[in-house]
Amino acid sequence: MARQGRLRGRQFGGPAWTGYLTGVGVLMLVGVVAYLCVGAALAPRQAIDRTQHTLALLSEVRGELADAQRGEQTFAFTADEHYLQPYTDAAAQLPASLAALRGSVGDGAAQQATVDALDAAATGAVQDLGRAVTMIRTNGAVGVSPVVLGTAGTELLANARQHLDVLQGEQIAQLRAQQQRAADETATATAAVVGAALLGFLLLTARAWWSARSTTVPAASVDAAPSVVADELWHAPLRVLLAEDEQVNQQVAQFMLGKLGHRVDTVANGLEAVQALRTTEYDVVLMDVQMPVLDGLDATRLIRADLPADRQPHIIAMTASVRVEDRTACRAAGMNDYLSKPIRCPELTAALTPLLLTGSDEPAAEAESPVAGADRGADIRARMADISDGEPTGAERQLLARLLTSFNRRMPGGIDELAGHITAGDVTAVQHQAHALKGSATNIGVTGLAHLFAEVEANARVGHLPAGPDTVRAIRAEFGLTAPVCEDIAHQLATTG
Repeated sequence: MARQGRLRGRQFGGPAWTGYLTGVGVLMLVGVVAYLCVGAALAPRQAIDRTQHTLALLSEVRGELADAQRGEQTFAFTADEHYLQPYTDAAAQLPASLAALRGSVGDGAAQQATVDALDAAATGAVQDLGRAVTMIRTNGAVGVSPVVLGTAGTELLANARQHLDVLQGEQIAQLRAQQQRAADETATATAAVVGAALLGFLLLTARAWWSARSTTVPAASVDAAPSVVADELWHAPLRVLLAEDEQVNQQVAQFMLGKLGHRVDTVANGLEAVQALRTTEYDVVLMDVQMPVLDGLDATRLIRADLPADRQPHIIAMTASVRVEDRTACRAAGMNDYLSKPIRCPELTAALTPLLLTGSDEPAAEAESPVAGADRGADIRARMADISDGEPTGAERQLLARLLTSFNRRMPGGIDELAGHITAGDVTAVQHQAHALKGSATNIGVTGLAHLFAEVEANARVGHLPAGPDTVRAIRAEFGLTAPVCEDIAHQLATTG
């Protein structure tokens, strides 16, 4: 009898069994909706990754053309093969960069035609520079016409840069549309999941009510746990103006802002920042303090004086200085907040979050400047984790690898330029160049080299230059130890998923 009673209790269609099936069905409904919606929300991210990769390739080609021209011109004046290395490296790497760009830019006929024109101009410019190098090697710099030395490849380089500007403008517009579409997809997915959950809740509630109404035996009292739905605050991406003159620093900041879902435009000096704000409204400006043409402090003063109150952006200073007087100067110029270089993703997020949640212009807490560690590889890997927020996608790993490769390629020329300023006794140029090199090194976690540049910068600020060659030798030696580490980490990033 007891066994028969248990079987009757489990009969299909009994109240307990029906309630169980209803609950399972509701859970399956919510799960399927969540799965489909999450997949739909993640799909636009792949397009965003591809566009960001294309922008990085455009920056790479632009840098290689600049390196080729710089190497040829320096060689023309010195006739020293050592200074020709940037041209040699750029000429070797340019075909692969153009091929990668062609595969990444898209299949549209107009875009491919622009890439064809860019390829022809860039290749022709490098060939013109190569012919000038051959003439100098054969006849010597004195035996070559100054017109040839000064104009080799100039017209084709200008043409190539115009095509790069066109492609970059198209990709930036495409990226903005993709980021907005991703935000819309996320909002739609969230609404669908919440709707499915509410429907499930109503079905379960209706089933419980029907069971209580139809049974003749009083059910045991059950205290229902309250259902709490945490509404996730959604926001549109911020429109950010990045004012930064160093290319590596630009790429790092663009990478972080893109990963946070914000739209970013980039300018290379304070004057360009002022001009951009006159034509476009931005939510926030990330303003480097030391820039050519017009520095960040003067640019901020102009912005505060020039723009009406309803168009004033939130301005965040970015500088490697940790001196209290420098921070005070930023506040006095009209900046709202302050970030220490190298910029870290958690600190950048903390600075931007108040603008997303409340639109507040209250300054965020100031972050401590990092202290370099002794392990070069550990420092660089930690910085890569900071930049990527610890979980880079495949496309982001490729971008990080390119950052390290670009650093290795550009740093020797930067050190040569610093050494030249030291030899010439130009204190101001030494200070500016050491500051720029320090920023590039710090931004990818090369802390030992950054500290050496910081010492040179600090001494130059008070009018002191290295007395002998030991400082430059130490810098070259440290770079010689660091470059293989960067190369190894770049290879690991590029070849592992």
